[in-house]
Amino acid sequence: MRYLFLVLLFGLISACQLPDTKKSGTSSGDSVSLLSGLYSGTTDFYPTSGAATEGITTLLLFVGDTAYLLRTDEAYVGTYSQDGLGGITLTMTPYTYSETDTDNNVYIGAAAANASAQEITAVLASNNTLVASYTATAGSGYITLTLDTDRASSVSLSVIEGSWKTTDQVQTINAQGRFLNYNTLNSCQTDGQLSVNGDLFNLSMNRINCTAFTGASEGLGFLMGTGELNYVARSSNKLLWMQFAPDVLTNTTP
Repeated sequence: MRYLFLVLLFGLISACQLPDTKKSGTSSGDSVSLLSGLYSGTTDFYPTSGAATEGITTLLLFVGDTAYLLRTDEAYVGTYSQDGLGGITLTMTPYTYSETDTDNNVYIGAAAANASAQEITAVLASNNTLVASYTATAGSGYITLTLDTDRASSVSLSVIEGSWKTTDQVQTINAQGRFLNYNTLNSCQTDGQLSVNGDLFNLSMNRINCTAFTGASEGLGFLMGTGELNYVARSSNKLLWMQFAPDVLTNTTP
């Protein structure tokens, strides 16, 4: 009877243990938590010929097992693995920009059908710092990024309700997350819907009367700790990155 009681007690304790919340993101099979959050900083690019380009604005967003590397000269989307010691290998598809509007923070690119994946080696130098390097056909680059600790851990539609702007764009978002964006210079129009997903927004939108990236697409939106609202959308082999500054917001409390 005593033996039976111990067996039943052991089984009850085992059944009540919390599930393992760690995800496998390693190449070695060790279980480590998936990365999360937004890192911002710069890339210094050293071409095989010509002068170096330093200080390229760079964002790195981790969403589950997907990484988005957004730069003002090109973008990358892909996956990553970890070695459990702070080492990260990003395996990314490059998107070469065909349209760059720096006045309005609109970047549109495409991935070549036969494009080879770009491997980027990164290290978590500290809790808040990530450094990375890579070598490509056109040259090599060194990336220095800092975790955006000012971002809210959760968001609501109320924090983005109101008007947003760039040099030539005006955007209005209502309380339900419905938005309309209009470019007063070229009449490009984007309308869509945002919904909350943790510290991100699910994005669906449609662009008409635009020179590139027209039609329906889906993606995500995210706020930076400095207040800018970003959209990243993909359609087929194309990518769109847009960034807006707050103009007049209805409510800034999450």
